[in-house]
Amino acid sequence: QVVNTNMFMAQFGFCCVYFVFMADNLKQFFDQTSQIHISQAGWIALLAVPLMALCTIRELKALAPLAALANAVYLVAVCIVLQQLFQYDRPTSSLPAVADWSTLPLFFGTVMFAFEGVAV
Repeated sequence: QVVNTNMFMAQFGFCCVYFVFMADNLKQFFDQTSQIHISQAGWIALLAVPLMALCTIRELKALAPLAALANAVYLVAVCIVLQQLFQYDRPTSSLPAVADWSTLPLFFGTVMFAFEGVAV
C-alpha cells in the first residue's frame, strides 16, 4: 500500500509538472507572438479540457494516430533544435563547466523527472 501511494504521488506530481510546463510555454509563445494574453492558470484550465477527454479513451488502439502525430512533431522539433545548434556555433569554452550551487535542487528535480517513466 505504501508503494502504491508513493507511485500515485510521484505520477501526480509529474502530471502537475507537465501541465505547468505546457502552460508556461503556451503563455510565452502567445505573449510574444500575438495579442492573446492569458494567465498561466488560464492556460492550465484550457489544457485540462482536451487532456481530460484524452483520459476517457479506454483502448490503446485509439491512441495510435495521436502517437504517430506526436512522433512526427517530436522529430520536427529535434530537427529544429539541431539546425539551431549547428547554425549558431558557440564555443564550449564560453560555457561554465560547473553550475552554481543554487541550481543543485533544479538538477535533482530534473533527474527525478527523467526517471518518471519507471512507474509505467
